[in-house]
Amino acid sequence: MFQFDWPTPIDGGKWGAHHGLDVPLIFDNAAITPQLVGTGADARALARYDEQTPGSPFARSGNPRM
Repeated sequence: MFQFDWPTPIDGGKWGAHHGLDVPLIFDNAAITPQLVGTGADARALARYDEQTPGSPFARSGNPRM
């Protein structure tokens, strides 16, 4: 199970942690998706942190052993 609770700052936080918000962060694309994650340091830091989590290599390659 995976739960993602970081609320996007877009529209003053109106959308919360909506479905799919984790995708640009898992793939470290925060810089190219400011319309989803904003431009703040929080999104960039979260993308760097998520890069180190066990599910990220699997999401990228499909290989759970990477």
